[in-house]
Amino acid sequence: MSRPHVLATILFTAATLLIACGDERAELPATRSDTVMLEGDPHPIETQRVDAALYTLYVPSDMIVEQSASDEGEGVRVIANFGGSRTDSAFLHIFTPNDSASGLDDVRRLLLEPNGIIGSNGWKAEEMTPVRYAWAVESFRITGRRGSDIMGSASIGMHGGRGIIVVTVYPAEFADGMGPRVAMILESLQWRDTRTGLAREQTTTRPRRREIDRNQRLQL
Repeated sequence: MSRPHVLATILFTAATLLIACGDERAELPATRSDTVMLEGDPHPIETQRVDAALYTLYVPSDMIVEQSASDEGEGVRVIANFGGSRTDSAFLHIFTPNDSASGLDDVRRLLLEPNGIIGSNGWKAEEMTPVRYAWAVESFRITGRRGSDIMGSASIGMHGGRGIIVVTVYPAEFADGMGPRVAMILESLQWRDTRTGLAREQTTTRPRRREIDRNQRLQL
């Protein structure tokens, strides 16, 4: 077999394997146009793709994305930048714990225990019934420190036995702008392994009602 023929065969095989493995990044556009409902009116908006280890999603162009990774897991924070003005107190944070803390009980501890996400930020959380999102196993309503107008929610979901924590907080005046944008972002989320979006996954652990209001060390 000639060298050109061998090279062509190798390239064809590599391309076939790439397609079989399903590299969705090669199929999803880097940007796309969308429409967000703000105060009851449709507004065109450009979104950009964000690639995380376990999923991809699209974020409006008037928000800033910051990604981080640690021994605990991976975080994607999306911060309001409406009108070019960055507001660090208005954000969506998606956290996917690593394999050693992936079950529902482990994920719940990361969110609610004394060194968890809720208390470390000085927030108060009360369980929401029904849950905030259809895919959520548990949801909690968030309020800020005394005298603060911070509001939001935290939800726990599961995918393939692994957990995901979704936290949204913002000053009350940002509610109209943050709500629709957060909904758009979460609706665009696509898991890499299944190419499906967020969905409710059955668990064997019964949720427990808890209220948290502590100062903690682990920061979100």
